[in-house]
Amino acid sequence: MGARDFEDKLLRYVGELCRSDGETPTIGLDTPLFESGLIDSLRVVELMAFVEHELGIRIPDDKLSMEFFRSAATIAGAFAGGSTAPQAGIDAPLLHFGAGARTPSRDGVSRMVANGDIAAGDNGCVALQGAALTLHRYFTRLFERVAWRESAAPRRYPTLLPLADLQRTDYFKSFPQHASFCTCLRHDTTTLQHFVADVKHGHAVSSAAQGRLEEPSMVLTSAVCYHCYREYAGRTLDGGLTVLTAQGQCFRNERGAFRALDRCYEFTMREVVFLGEPAAIDARRMRLLEQTVAFADSIGMAGTVERATDFFFRDDVDGRARTLHQRANSLALKYELRVRMDDAGASLAVASFNLHDDYFGRSFGIRLPDGAPASTGCVGFGIERWVSAFLAYHGADPSRWPADVLAGGALP
Repeated sequence: MGARDFEDKLLRYVGELCRSDGETPTIGLDTPLFESGLIDSLRVVELMAFVEHELGIRIPDDKLSMEFFRSAATIAGAFAGGSTAPQAGIDAPLLHFGAGARTPSRDGVSRMVANGDIAAGDNGCVALQGAALTLHRYFTRLFERVAWRESAAPRRYPTLLPLADLQRTDYFKSFPQHASFCTCLRHDTTTLQHFVADVKHGHAVSSAAQGRLEEPSMVLTSAVCYHCYREYAGRTLDGGLTVLTAQGQCFRNERGAFRALDRCYEFTMREVVFLGEPAAIDARRMRLLEQTVAFADSIGMAGTVERATDFFFRDDVDGRARTLHQRANSLALKYELRVRMDDAGASLAVASFNLHDDYFGRSFGIRLPDGAPASTGCVGFGIERWVSAFLAYHGADPSRWPADVLAGGALP
């Protein structure tokens, strides 16, 4: 199909899609589809499905941004060979901080790996001691105080999460490769005796266990906030804003992408979780964003705040359409604070500030007093990543660190 033919079909389709009360809006090639409010969170699914069906393509993830969907002309230019080039810079960083910071280097982490304070294997599991552990304690206590200032009700959740609860979300449709399932040997005498016999005869434990494991009913949690939604499943909120906080170990098996403290299989996450009305949630997460940027700047880091995409959106047309709507929405659903990590400009996300709309409210049956699904949001701080970012700017020698960092990470 030629670009002109596709443009004509697209304009007719969008006109019908956006028809209201018998009236078809006037839409030209350059009419802004999202900014004008013509395309909302429901219509974007149908729009993407139309584009993919008519052109026989799958829109790649790197084109799920507003610069490629701003208007009918930019859609045709991006996917049907039209003459209108997409506008650049739509997804540029929203702000920069730390302009006067020193040049970061990976040398601090490398030195701690060399001296044994950081033990990082190829399996993504990291052990800390000495000065590295001091830093970990410092950031653990720091973000606990941040949550306390938000009057967040503290929780201590287990590492294990019932499989049935994670199945309420689209996690397994989007990132099944990251999941870690937990199971046990079947608890009957015959199974256990045969397993022990195989091991005594020299069989590897992994082969002896084959065919003798129960179906998994638990997973290692990939985000602390799932426990919060599980706690409130089926409940009606009292009104106002419910604020919870917890720190826990999270697991994402990103094979081939592990890198010391930057990307671990098991990592530590402090989360502040909000349940209630979206406006109240947004106000609190933006306040935390501003405070966190100010803190990162105050300890000599440099970086950016950027829009990002929530990991729980699935990989089919509906999920990718949500991604596009999220990136096009003037009220971004996810911001990341990214710290610059070397002189080449590589960066590391150390905190995220998220709105989920009513996604988890619907998934877990959490309701507002009027019966509508509750909105949720969360702010997450990756402790190991903050350690890595700190070392990039201050190095591995504790004698050169700010005094409050040493005091804050010291044992009681």
